[in-house]
Amino acid sequence: MDGLNKKFMSDPVTFIRNRMIKHDSGIYCPHNTTYEFDFHEKAPYVVLQRFEYRPSKTPNRYSKRIPAVWLKWKENHSFTVTLDGPEKYFFTATLSGCRLRISGDSKTPIVSHIAYGPTAGTKPAAARMFREKQTAKLEKQELAAGQDKTLVRTLSSTAFEKAALDQGADIKHINVFGLKNATGDWEFFCQSVAYDKHTQSDYIHRVWELYRGEEELN
Repeated sequence: MDGLNKKFMSDPVTFIRNRMIKHDSGIYCPHNTTYEFDFHEKAPYVVLQRFEYRPSKTPNRYSKRIPAVWLKWKENHSFTVTLDGPEKYFFTATLSGCRLRISGDSKTPIVSHIAYGPTAGTKPAAARMFREKQTAKLEKQELAAGQDKTLVRTLSSTAFEKAALDQGADIKHINVFGLKNATGDWEFFCQSVAYDKHTQSDYIHRVWELYRGEEELN
């Protein structure tokens, strides 16, 4: 919509660096599977939504669709998906207290979204304990499968938010995008969105690639 899908697919990294993104509040992706997605303008953001729920303009055969693997989210749950299909893009729910864990090789990575619970704000220790228990389970599975632990990539949004607060930023959420490059290897990019108390507006705080072996951020 508005040419945004075409721009994203032609140069995803530049798009992520220059366009502040959030997910539609009504985004409905109940399964870990491939959906068709759409970006639409809703200033100051571009909003990610399932293509069939795009807010306006009836799609036609010229409409650009973004086929992407979706990893779902649910409070106090951990979900995992293996990226072993033909898709070139990966999306998951925004991180605002969750942990993302990526293991396995770059051709067929295994991605887990470990969600915080509704008590994360009032009982952070309990929420942290849940994430640690879920991470321990995943580590056990990875060990049993003979995976190289040095390839693991992790992102804990709570810790990143705290680090950002120490630097004077008020992080609202973190977007994570998986992109399959020309050699068939998956790369993962993050976009943190923050709130500026002085201007009372949101802005892109940081965009970075999540590299292998990155240490836990909490």
